[in-house]
Amino acid sequence: MKRKWLVILAASALGIAALAFYSLQILFDESMYTSRGTYSYWIAVSSVIRNVPEVGAVGEARFHASPGDGPKLPDSTVTYRSQAPPDQIRSQIADYLTRQGYQRSAGRDDEFTKGYSIVTITIKLDENGRDQFVKVSEVF
Repeated sequence: MKRKWLVILAASALGIAALAFYSLQILFDESMYTSRGTYSYWIAVSSVIRNVPEVGAVGEARFHASPGDGPKLPDSTVTYRSQAPPDQIRSQIADYLTRQGYQRSAGRDDEFTKGYSIVTITIKLDENGRDQFVKVSEVF
């Protein structure tokens, strides 16, 4: 009976150590792309970016995270294609950021700040000429 608990304890400790090692590897990966709901998504992508509204999204959003390196600041980004008009996309994302406590940067419709965090919204016509390419990035 004692041996059984010792084996269970050892296996649990090994599992926790492996998960911790994997988490550290994800957190210090120089540049990581991931999809919604994956373990790396929950560990590395900031909560602000995870919850950005995907207005009129076509297909799956892609997420990027980087811990920063030297002068390069840590960042999280979501990109997706949208069929919504640019003004609607910008307005809904701006409303979300305002609810999170961000303030629009002076003279910039596409930049919001909160403490050391800066979120930038970029919307461009994609290569097919019909959809918008939406990119929301946070550096902190």
